[in-house]
Amino acid sequence: MDAGSVEKRLDRIARMLEKDEPAKALEELRQIQVNQVENPPKTESRMHVLGGASFLARSKNAETRKDRSSDLRNARRHYLHALKLDDGVDGAKSGLSSTESEMDHHGIRTTLIPRIISNQTPTVWGLIMLPILLIALMYGLSLIKGQTSIRVELDSNAAPLHVQNFKAHVEAGNYDNVVFHRIIDEFMIQTGDYERGDGTGGAAAEWFGYCNGVQSADSSACTSAEWTVPDEATNGLIHEPGALSMAKTSAPHTGGSQFFIVDRGSNPSHLDGVHTVFGRVVGGTIDGAELSDVEGAMDLVDQISQAPVDGDSPAGDPPRITKATIDPDNPNIVILVLDIP
Repeated sequence: MDAGSVEKRLDRIARMLEKDEPAKALEELRQIQVNQVENPPKTESRMHVLGGASFLARSKNAETRKDRSSDLRNARRHYLHALKLDDGVDGAKSGLSSTESEMDHHGIRTTLIPRIISNQTPTVWGLIMLPILLIALMYGLSLIKGQTSIRVELDSNAAPLHVQNFKAHVEAGNYDNVVFHRIIDEFMIQTGDYERGDGTGGAAAEWFGYCNGVQSADSSACTSAEWTVPDEATNGLIHEPGALSMAKTSAPHTGGSQFFIVDRGSNPSHLDGVHTVFGRVVGGTIDGAELSDVEGAMDLVDQISQAPVDGDSPAGDPPRITKATIDPDNPNIVILVLDIP
């Protein structure tokens, strides 16, 4: 399908919305494959505006509060995604404002998690939760002291969706007690399969508009186990020692939860532009003592890469991440506490 054909279909969807036919509009959107278009960002942003408008329109006829909440949250996600792609795209800002007004009118939160701060002021939930979160944070930091760890710095400018996905997995605890299931010395170490631990599991932490690499206008088009992250591989970051990169299948837009770190002495340039680099190793600790430079942290990466293997799978007790935590002093730093037998 060429760009002209897609634009014509988007025009048809816009007319469906003018006729108050949101269900037909959503069905039409599901059938469009934007990744086959020559200029996908422009077309994709318009698609998300129409997707937001479709869900917003459908919410007005929802039979239950649950259906209305789902439609309004989907509408909001689409408008936000459109603005990420093009903050000047027509209809996104007004649509987002209308959606959030509807949510406020019906008492629907913008997320499933209660907001703890609004306009820099704690909400009622915040007054209840902040002391609990502080205690949890102090406990988490106490676990890190005395441990061996590496710190990775995330590049949210180069790969915002991958960083969002990675941090969401960290916050959900999905990387706690996860093994390094694929180890190739002088190449890379791979982990992040929180479902099976063997490289066959792990989806995106949130809905990013893709089901197993295929773009969809609706998160209900597949189960959450099939959610994937769109590639951001042409961001200028390269695969060099210490690079943090998204693992995926050979198909585009199939990243989920698995990631790998490039080993010392490895420069796999054939991965550049294919896999998305979204961070790098910047430091670490050994038995609680701060390492003086990045090379010390790379010693830990190298130590994992030299673990006994059977093929490229660990033999015996595998190295693992025991705890992943976002640095409270720097939200772009993630601390990976390690257990290296």
